[in-house]
Amino acid sequence: MESVELPCEEIAIKKALLRLGADNISDCGIKVDSYDLDGSQLDKAKSFEQSKDVFGLNNLLKSEDFSVKHEPPKSIFYWEMSKWLRENNFGFSEKNGCMIVAVDDSAEAKIYDNGTIAALTENVGDEYHDILQAARNIYEYCSVYEKAAPLKAERLSENYRCLAEFNGTVLAAKYSDRNEFEFVTWDRTYDGNGVCQGNYHSDYFAAKENFAVRSGLVEKERLFSDDELLKLNCCVDFTLENGEYLDYDEEQALTRLKEKIEEIASYPSDNQEQTLQNLSM
Repeated sequence: MESVELPCEEIAIKKALLRLGADNISDCGIKVDSYDLDGSQLDKAKSFEQSKDVFGLNNLLKSEDFSVKHEPPKSIFYWEMSKWLRENNFGFSEKNGCMIVAVDDSAEAKIYDNGTIAALTENVGDEYHDILQAARNIYEYCSVYEKAAPLKAERLSENYRCLAEFNGTVLAAKYSDRNEFEFVTWDRTYDGNGVCQGNYHSDYFAAKENFAVRSGLVEKERLFSDDELLKLNCCVDFTLENGEYLDYDEEQALTRLKEKIEEIASYPSDNQEQTLQNLSM
């Protein structure tokens, strides 16, 4: 099922058809629903359910008699970003279609619907950069999902979209009515018509990594776990603190390596300190 907010540009209707995998509007069933039309207007709009003339209904709703005042529908990115902000105890409000977020108690940031973020005040700290990274990550999987076509597979009981497919491995996702994502990797069946052996994830990046390894795009041996990265980072710290014979280039290379590890890994700082103490013994 695809929902389209009318009136809209005709290209939005055509894109919805493509996402459904339908060649023509006549291949689809149509249901009209609205909280903005009165009884007679709604009855007239519902008459298009039988004719399936969505483009005619779209033009009718653009006419003066059907001028409907409504707020633009919230994007999936909006719902995912607002959920992340609440889970991380950030207060936010809406203004002109943007999210205004309170950062570091005194600073503010504006998040746009295309995933970009701008600081509204000076001297933003670490929390601003956390929000910036979260917005980038969330926009990535939301935009990939919205552009993806339906997954075509036999005996699939739910509607998934195919985010990627390579070497007989599928990366797919579904978005539920409860505003929740589910990501899954599958193997194609021998005949290529179905999928099997699903690995399910709530985290997009874990699913993407699983897809890369499972499909053969990336060798598993080239990936490091968070625990392995923690130990590597501690070794780099130890070498920087005790490497009195390091020259300038070597020290700069290790510093860049440390920054790279800390950017991609997630681990508690107290664990890192304990590991560093163990390495020093």
